[in-house]
This record gives sequence, C-alpha cells and structure tokens, in this order.
Amino acid sequence: MATAPSRDETILYLVSCFKPKIRRGLQVAQVLDYMPSLSPDVKEHVRTVCRNEGNTAATDVLLRALEDERSRPRGLCQEFCDALRRGGFRAAAYVDPDELPTPSLEEVHETGAHLLEIFMGSLVENLRAVQVAEKCVEMELFKGEDLERVRAQCDAHGNQDAVRELLSRIERKREWFSPFLAALREAHHEEIADELNGQEIECNENGLSADKTEELRASADVGEVKKGTDIEHGSTSKENASEEFWEASAVSGALLVDLFYRSFGAARFSFTSHK
Repeated sequence: MATAPSRDETILYLVSCFKPKIRRGLQVAQVLDYMPSLSPDVKEHVRTVCRNEGNTAATDVLLRALEDERSRPRGLCQEFCDALRRGGFRAAAYVDPDELPTPSLEEVHETGAHLLEIFMGSLVENLRAVQVAEKCVEMELFKGEDLERVRAQCDAHGNQDAVRELLSRIERKREWFSPFLAALREAHHEEIADELNGQEIECNENGLSADKTEELRASADVGEVKKGTDIEHGSTSKENASEEFWEASAVSGALLVDLFYRSFGAARFSFTSHK
C-alpha cells in the first residue's frame, strides 16, 4: 500500500498545479517576513531580485527554494502556506489542501480582475490612491505596509502611479472585490464603484468603445443569472448590488480548480473536507 504524502509533499504538489495563480496572488516581500525558517541568504536573494526584476521574478526564486529538497528545512512548505494566510493573500487558497477555492470563487476573482483591466484608464485618471488605500486598511483588506507603499509611490511618482500600485496589490488579496467596492464608496468614489459593480455599462458614460462595452456585458452575464435573478438598473439596493452581481458572474466551467477536484482531489490525497 502506497505511503500517504507528507504535508510538505502535498503543498508542493499544489504549488506545481497552481503555480501561475500563486505567482499572481502574493507580495513576496511581505511573505518573507513570516518565514523564519528560510535562510537569510535566500531571503536576501529574493529581496534583491524583487528590487531589480519585480515581484513575479522574486516569487519564482522563492518557489524554487521551496522545491529544493536538499536544502529545504522540514516544515518550510507549511510555513509558506501559513505566511500566505497571515498576509491575507489570494495565493493561500491554492496551497492549503483544506481550503481549495471552488470554481465559482475562481470565476468571481477572474471577473473582478477583468473589470479592473477594462476600467484601468478611468481608474488611473480618477482614483485618489492614498485615500482609497487608507479605506482599504480600515476594511482590513490592506495592511500598514500596503498603505506605506502606495503613499511612497504617490510621493515619488504621483497619483497615477500610486493607483497602479494600489490595484496591483488589491488583486493579490483574498476575497478582495466587495471590500474594495466598500473602500471606494467610503473614499467618495461612488460612481466608480457603481461602474465596477456593473451598474453603468453605457459607452457614453464610461468612455469605453462599443467592443469593450459588449465585452464587459458578456463578463457580467456569463452563464445565466442563478435563481432567475436579472441584474438591471435599480433592481436592487446598493447594499445588495455586489452580492447579486457576483451571483450572476459565478459559473461552473473547465477551471483548473475544478479539474484538480475531479482528477486528484479524492484519488491522490485523503482530504477530510473542502471548504
């Protein structure tokens, strides 16, 4: 009878399955703060790569250190998993075998990220980065370091670069969309929050081309609205708009998470539950 994989082996297997999503779902400098077992030399190398080549390249260096069986301390993979959770990063969901995201939650994130991409021009021009970041801290979406980085970017390069830094950090957080909308409203960006929530999708109102407007409608209408719910202007209160929009957007499909559940969830590992 085959020996059950260790916790570290399980986490490494998940890293191999979801590496592209993990690379996009963390801020590596913050993760290092919660990994005391990682050698100082490796940490310094990761930080140097982060400064010179960016977050994604530095994440690759960290993941290679996890995969190096010869020099990896016992329990380091679990420490990485815990560090992601403590940092509030979206990548945490992909390395914890007890909390793998459902396909519906995956679709929520992908649709939210797509909306940010579509509205990026408007967001960069109109958001007040520091004010929104401060509200994100109040919503416990951001930590103090996130706010400091946005402020530093604003002081050094201006508000527009600070907005780009803000949005880059937002997308790496867990379950970020609803708190982000709330932060926008608290920072007096109600119209932008409405646009992102699918309430204003007219070309002449948000400056999108006809093709982009149709693309946004398609994102908001993926599948069909569950339980017969239609998203229409004025159909719900502002408090319920976010929930209803995401109900409409959640679809089941050939997502990687769904494939993992079908192919490996029961056969390879003895997980007691999938939250």
